[in-house]
Amino acid sequence: KILKLAGIKDVYSKTFGKKRTTFNLIKACFDALKKTNPEK
Repeated sequence: KILKLAGIKDVYSKTFGKKRTTFNLIKACFDALKKTNPEK
């Protein structure tokens, strides 16, 4: 849903494991989106 809000389509991901794994994936996603932002 995060990538969809950013306007990115055709992405699929799935995480298995504990709650911490999911939070790490979300944090990594936000960090990647920050790096693609042209404004700094």
